[in-house]
Amino acid sequence: MKKLLLSAVATATVLGATSGAFASDDGWYVRAGVGYGSLESSTLTGALNGKANARGELRPTVGLGYDFGNDWRVDFDLTQRWNDTGAVGNYPNSSSDMSSTSLMTNIIYDFQTASKFTPYLGAGVGYARNHLSAIGTFDGLPTSVVGAAKDAKSDFAYNLLAGIGYELDRNWTFDLGYRFFRVGSQNYDAFSGTSASTIKTSNYTSHDVMASIRLQDFSVPLVTLPSIRFTSPIKSAT
Repeated sequence: MKKLLLSAVATATVLGATSGAFASDDGWYVRAGVGYGSLESSTLTGALNGKANARGELRPTVGLGYDFGNDWRVDFDLTQRWNDTGAVGNYPNSSSDMSSTSLMTNIIYDFQTASKFTPYLGAGVGYARNHLSAIGTFDGLPTSVVGAAKDAKSDFAYNLLAGIGYELDRNWTFDLGYRFFRVGSQNYDAFSGTSASTIKTSNYTSHDVMASIRLQDFSVPLVTLPSIRFTSPIKSAT
């Protein structure tokens, strides 16, 4: 029992020290927001052939970053991009969707001004998981499928950033920016009639306008432990 109590005290001490270490970190920030963007026209070849034109869609985004205090920041970004790309080429009975989930590491430079506005430029590289769902038929019936695909591929991605931050107060910043995002061409598994085939898409290129809120210097301890006092249930004999 004594060993168990000593272990509990030791664990509490370690966790308390860990929470203090996290609380003392300077420069970290968290970010969340949403954007609106669209793909450039994409060309499909293989089981389906032709161009697909995307409509604008929402782009939710979250991130974690570190401000080095010398106008440079590193920002780890997770963004989801959905795109209804509609009909494919000259197939009147066709539809397609392309989406991308990206995890990026961005380096950003802030241009300090004598105001609450801070313009910035940045660039980054990362990893994207792209999804294609497409089908084309002669007359809209399942028995007349020309080509179809429902597959996902992963590849290298890069983006360029430009925007401006507005300081709401010491810890909160509103961010409005533009992103150019690109993934190279992809080969997706597909079917042509009843035979296995592929569909190749051209570069996945998205133009996005993003709005987000940054919370910086959040010095709230991650773990707050209550004071615990252990007493022995056995009284010493008198």
